[in-house]
Amino acid sequence: SRLVLAHYRIAKIHPTEPSDEVRDIMSQNTRLYPNADDSSSSPTGTKSGNSYDEEVMAGSDNPTDFDLSYAVKASSEKLPVAEATLLYADTSPSDLKTPSGADPDEIPQAFTMNEKFNSGSRRSSMTAEGEDWDNVHGITGRLVRFAHDHYYLTFLIFLVFVIVTSAVIFIAPTDPRCAQSGPQFTVCKQSNHDWEVSYSMVSRYKDAVNQLMNRGAVNYNFLLGASAISKTKALSQPSEDAALTLLYYWKDAVVKQNVNIFTPTTVKDMCEIQRLFVSHPFYPKLCQRSNGNCVQPYSVVQQFYKAGGDCTLLTDSEVQQKAKDLLNPANPLLGFFVSSEAGSKGFTNTTRALLSLGAPLPGFKDAAEDKDVQQNIYQSVFFEDFTCPVPKWLKDTKFLNPDFCNGRKDGEVIKGLESQLFEKFNMEGFPKSGQYKGAFRSPYLGASPHEEISSSEVMEVRWYSNIIQTMEFARVVNGDLNFAILSISVVYLYIAYHTKSFFLASMFMFQIIISLPVGYFVYYNIGQIHFYSQVNILAIYLALGIGADSVFVLYDCWQQSETDPSIKTTLGRLNYSHNRTMIACFNTTSSTVMSFVATAITPVMPIECFAIFASLVLIMNYIFMVTVAPAIIMIYYVHFEDLGGFCCYCSRSCTGRCGPKEPGVTTHLSKLREKDALYRCSCYAKVESDTVENGNPSEAFNERELRAAERFFSDHFSKLIIGFDLQPGKYKPLAYFFLAAITGYSIYMATQAFQLTPPKAQEEWFPPNHMFNKELMSRLAHNWKAGANSDYMEIVVVFGVETVDRSNFSAFYPAYNRGGVVFDKEFDFSSKDSQKFFLRVCKEIETLKCGKGGCGSNMLRQGQSPYCVFQDMLKFYNNETKSNVEYFPSKKEMIDTYTKMAQANSDKNNPDKYLEYSMGIEQGTNGLEIKWAMIPFMSSILSPLPNAEAHDIYSVLEKWIEGLRKDAPAGMKTVFQTDTQVAALGWTWMKVEDALVYNLLQGFAMCFPVVFVILIFATGNVIISFYSIVTIAFIVVGVLGSAKGYAGWSLGVAESIAGVIVIGFSVDYTVHLGHMYKEARSCHTKEEKIRYALTYMGTTVVGGGMTTLLAGLMLYLCTLTFFTKMASLLVWTILYSTFYSLFFFTSLCAVAGPVGSFGSIEVCTDFVKRKLRGRGS
Repeated sequence: SRLVLAHYRIAKIHPTEPSDEVRDIMSQNTRLYPNADDSSSSPTGTKSGNSYDEEVMAGSDNPTDFDLSYAVKASSEKLPVAEATLLYADTSPSDLKTPSGADPDEIPQAFTMNEKFNSGSRRSSMTAEGEDWDNVHGITGRLVRFAHDHYYLTFLIFLVFVIVTSAVIFIAPTDPRCAQSGPQFTVCKQSNHDWEVSYSMVSRYKDAVNQLMNRGAVNYNFLLGASAISKTKALSQPSEDAALTLLYYWKDAVVKQNVNIFTPTTVKDMCEIQRLFVSHPFYPKLCQRSNGNCVQPYSVVQQFYKAGGDCTLLTDSEVQQKAKDLLNPANPLLGFFVSSEAGSKGFTNTTRALLSLGAPLPGFKDAAEDKDVQQNIYQSVFFEDFTCPVPKWLKDTKFLNPDFCNGRKDGEVIKGLESQLFEKFNMEGFPKSGQYKGAFRSPYLGASPHEEISSSEVMEVRWYSNIIQTMEFARVVNGDLNFAILSISVVYLYIAYHTKSFFLASMFMFQIIISLPVGYFVYYNIGQIHFYSQVNILAIYLALGIGADSVFVLYDCWQQSETDPSIKTTLGRLNYSHNRTMIACFNTTSSTVMSFVATAITPVMPIECFAIFASLVLIMNYIFMVTVAPAIIMIYYVHFEDLGGFCCYCSRSCTGRCGPKEPGVTTHLSKLREKDALYRCSCYAKVESDTVENGNPSEAFNERELRAAERFFSDHFSKLIIGFDLQPGKYKPLAYFFLAAITGYSIYMATQAFQLTPPKAQEEWFPPNHMFNKELMSRLAHNWKAGANSDYMEIVVVFGVETVDRSNFSAFYPAYNRGGVVFDKEFDFSSKDSQKFFLRVCKEIETLKCGKGGCGSNMLRQGQSPYCVFQDMLKFYNNETKSNVEYFPSKKEMIDTYTKMAQANSDKNNPDKYLEYSMGIEQGTNGLEIKWAMIPFMSSILSPLPNAEAHDIYSVLEKWIEGLRKDAPAGMKTVFQTDTQVAALGWTWMKVEDALVYNLLQGFAMCFPVVFVILIFATGNVIISFYSIVTIAFIVVGVLGSAKGYAGWSLGVAESIAGVIVIGFSVDYTVHLGHMYKEARSCHTKEEKIRYALTYMGTTVVGGGMTTLLAGLMLYLCTLTFFTKMASLLVWTILYSTFYSLFFFTSLCAVAGPVGSFGSIEVCTDFVKRKLRGRGS
């Protein structure tokens, strides 16, 4: 076998100072070079002329037979070493001649170093050079000693700690701002503001308009002589959230494209479906009311049947006559029910209905007050199954007379609207019923509700509601949580397979999982962050991946410590394993945590909370790994290690693979067991004859055989990288191939990654086979002759408001204390110039063009003119005074005119709602004052709006607004525009998507430098760190490029989150190999170092990759596209990380890896120190 021998060449004598490299080599052999640090030392009594290496080699033609006496003599004469050369010989160390009288310990280690990776060897003889692991000292040493001596106590302390902290979060009540009831560890109730970038001006402007509308309604009533706290009449308006849209169309749209949807049978079926809504037992208490009666639903059914009539089968002539009225172009209001081509074709093959409950609920002043509470009441009482008696939380709300159970028994269930729809169309989930109905499979998955009209005609039925979608979202997320349990099971089995111990798998899995509630305890009670959303569920997959990786590092180090003959005690083994694990896992954990820190800087609150929570979970897992894991290893060592395999613990009943490990129990282990009362009481306790008598503790740990995976990496895989000829400098064809291929592929994937942009279409949260899919959203929004107002964005232009004060606002409670409006003190609406300017803006809106894809027409407004309150006031004033003025002569006359208009408006059967808030007249210090004015108009902007189109239209509006600000007279400069949609739509959602993209770029800018610094400290070498950061960059572009090139995704929510997380995951395996490359101190060539790193860390890399991969694969079983996308991103990350670290990073090191002190950070710091000392002298 080939043997590597180190032959010290003795240089010619030069009266010069030794080089830094020479000094490094001399300092490693201080016994032979006691004055190595003395730069003034010079060799004496030396020969001149020829170099000593000539004399050393003289006397023998065979370099393996040379006498080492000259080398020892040269060492004793303190000759400076010029270089270390590797010679290769086919011999064994026993063939070397030792100088007579020489102490073997005085021979430099390089002379006696045998090849650690003898080709085909099955044994490992790894040594920890320069480390006395049995000499335990320092803080970490005391920690290791305590775990060694008191492993039960250590684990008991850990157990008590996690039980107490977990009990707090599972027993203590939650923050009412998060949920109405439940423990601290509760998923918070969603609000419309959760994802909003609340500190942006877009958000402030939208909040300002919402507040102005509420204040306007109060001031409006005050001007009418009512109380300033007057409320909007209960149930007088249609609720936007508590509404149901029903959609009907022919199943075979191509064949039936020329067939009218209105037939006697289809109309009857539509009527019966609508009756599920209006016949709900609680509908009379919640319906929209006018003059004390329920308002008829806005439905096509009302065109065929009388109010309250039965759904009888009409004649064909009756249906056709009514259908003809619907298609009459002279009645534009009926256009809501027919397709866009109905006018030209004379028929429609699709129709819809809009059924709404009333708002606000009794007890609430308007629909905006405690909107989330009102929505929850609608959901719990009407849309979900309701069980009597009335729950306490409902009684504790502002809702008046919430007694829905009069005359009903406790336990009686009133079926909700959704359950009735499921029952009518035979839609079943799994489980079919009970508290967890649909938890594993939603009834909407694969659903195709329809009515069979005849053997050849089928009418498809679809429905949509904001509340039902919220219910479905929560149901699906809770169902997807079940697959986290499956992920835990899969990872548990792999850990058991890797460690060959169910005990270790159970203990370490408990340690990983318990880091979640403990991390949450810190998050909630110390960090005082009480928001917890479904996104945080992803932390379990991160904990499984990083935690399992740490387990493999510790276990592999523990196994490898057996092979080091310098470690003579179990304490030394534990110290060695703990130290290596602490350093290696700190590198990976810190880099991953830093990626989350970068993510946490995002202004999008749910992602910020997820990043903080995930960071705390990983930190707690690391703390447990360095404090508790050593005790777990000791318990395993004392109780189970010698049983071997997946064994039942009573070894006498075990056979075959479960038999005890050879050669049995050492004396050292026997002594530990003698002191362990718990072990002696166990059924698997060893008897005296089982013990291998070893009087010398140093013989307790024998060389172990390399495991099959380690032999694979040592004997086979490594040769793919470093070549089959292990001589340094030799050609490595596969390494060059891997470098070229991966570099070229990464350049291509970078071009794909750079094409990622925010979504050009609205994000999809449900898969294609879900009823609430992209097709349904498209059918609801497009191809109708006339749209509902909800299909378009309402825009308002506001004067007199500067901003919203957020000084008392907390982003973690976005639905509370959103701040108050800050008015412009210079605002003056009474001047002639201000009034003329306001009229100018009204006229410009009439002619303002859009010309962008997101608009339904070329004009920005949607047909109808904007509501210009000042224009109406002038008309009213001129009619009252019989004049023809173009502006008001005084502020008093403006206020008086507005008050008279309000009185006249209140007397109408259908009052104009815009008048209430289009002008803000409030009581000031000097009487009534005009605080603000606004111009609302219904735009042609379709909603929801893709990001790219939103930016185009937003730019058009902002450019127009900037022009208005420049031209505005004094007192009218504070003008802005915004939409009135919920925060999850419109300009606020556009800002959320922008923030996600910015956060990704910011994360890269932060993560890469920080990770590079961590890598420098981890590897101690700038060159290795540079290779690592290049590998990580290739992994990142590979993952993001795959998202664009293979999946065709945009830079949405999931991609933005994963983009930064991928950096943390991609670091793990590369830094493991880089760290082990550094630790291979006894290897003097880059080939040896790579082989060393692969042998002792390859299995850890593969094991860590496999666990995260398996956990990620379970996400494919989820329903939400967010989780299935994360599954792909996690799988891609692991595949790229594992492949690139094993093939690209190792190839870089094999071709141009640093050897010796080249690139060492220590050399750099020593150089700086010497320069500073020289400068100081």
